Formats: sequence, C-alpha cells, structure tokens
Amino acid sequence: MITNIHENKWLHVLSLIVLLMLALFLGFKTWQTLREAMQVGKPTPYEFTISVEGVGRAEIKPDMAKVTFSVESRAKTLDLTQNNNSEKMNALIEKVKSLNIDEKDIQTSNYNAYEEKKYDPETGTYGNTIGWVVSQSIDLTIRDLEKISSILETIGQNGATNISGPNFSIENDQTALDEARLAALDDAKSRAQTIAEQLGVKLRSPISYTEWKEESGVSFYAMEKAVSVPDSAPTIEEGQEKVTIHVSISYAIKQ
Repeated sequence: MITNIHENKWLHVLSLIVLLMLALFLGFKTWQTLREAMQVGKPTPYEFTISVEGVGRAEIKPDMAKVTFSVESRAKTLDLTQNNNSEKMNALIEKVKSLNIDEKDIQTSNYNAYEEKKYDPETGTYGNTIGWVVSQSIDLTIRDLEKISSILETIGQNGATNISGPNFSIENDQTALDEARLAALDDAKSRAQTIAEQLGVKLRSPISYTEWKEESGVSFYAMEKAVSVPDSAPTIEEGQEKVTIHVSISYAIKQ
C-alpha cells in the first residue's frame, strides 16, 4: 500500500512538470506571434552608411576603326541604274579587298533605289520622271590602322561618292578597364574617408557596389560627296581613346 502512494506521488509531480513545460512553450509561441504581428509594416532597419561615387580614367590607343563609303548612280531606268551602281561598287570592293581586307570586315549597311521626278515650284508638285537613283553603302572595319590612309585614298579614287570616318574604337579594352576601375575605387575610397573624418566616424567594409562604363566615340576624318582625293593619301592620326569608369560604393560606418 505504501509503495502505491509513493508511485502516485511521483506520477503527479511528473505530470505537473509536463504541464508547466507545455504552458511555458505555449506562452513563448504566443509572445513570438504577437511580436511578429507588431513588426508587420515596420521598415527593416538599415546600417549606418556613407555612399560615394568615384571616377577613374585610363588612356589606350585604339586598335580598330570603321569607315563608311557609298556609291550613287543615276540613269533613265531602274535596271540600268542598278547595273551601273553594282558594276561601280563591285569594282570598288575588289580594290578594297586587294589591300588585304578580310571579307568579314566588309558589310553592306544600306541599299536604296528611288524614282527621281521633276519638281514644279509653281504648283508645288512633282511631275515627269527624270530618272532613277540607286545608292549602296558599305561599312568597312579596319583592324590594321596603318592602312587607313591608303584605304581612304583607294576608295576616293575608285568611284566612291561619299566617304565618312574613320571612327576609332577599341576591340579589347579589358586592361584599360581594369586600370580605370582601380583609379575609380581609389577615388571613391578617398572621398569616403574624407567624409568619415569630417563626421567623426570610422569606415567599415563596403556593403554595396555598382559601376558603369562611360561610352565615347570620336570621328577624326570626314569627306562628304567626294569624287576623288588628292594624289597623296591623307594623314590620319588615331590619337588616344579614353576609357572612363564610374563606381558607386556604400560603406558601413562605426560610430
């Protein structure tokens, strides 16, 4: 009989402990649910930061250029005009290829044919057909910049009616980009350190970073409606291309 009383006593104590733990668990979950509900709609706290922008530049010689040239023809009928234009342009392209220009660097950029009519200024209308006009334009990519002068001379002396360019560019600018980026990072960090000193705080690690490359393009030579060029080839200077990188960095700060 005494053994049963002791066993019932321990079972009662154990049951109380289980109930107490269950009550504590339910209470904690209720508190957590209420806390989360109170946080709904509140903005997520942000770390104190200093945001700055930096600019870096590097210079590099261009390694390619583009020249555009056209041939325009006029005749009484469309088929005759097209034949004349094709004959002139094909002969010109062969001259260009003879300068060791790869076919993949010769691309037709425009072909246009239209009927030309006589304009009557008194009535403000167009009357009888004068003939047809056909024009074809070629984009020429030049990878050996030393050939630019001779190419312009050849195009001008072999039937081109319009020449524009060269527009210099950089095919592989990764080294210049890396150099410009380092300069931009140094610029941004210097600005951030100056601001931190003025505010009496210390910079910590960067927490965000973005960058963008500034695009630029310069045409160094142009000749409109050229029938021919002088016997001596034009002197072309490729100069230097500037690669510019802009960076935006946010630094965490320690007060």
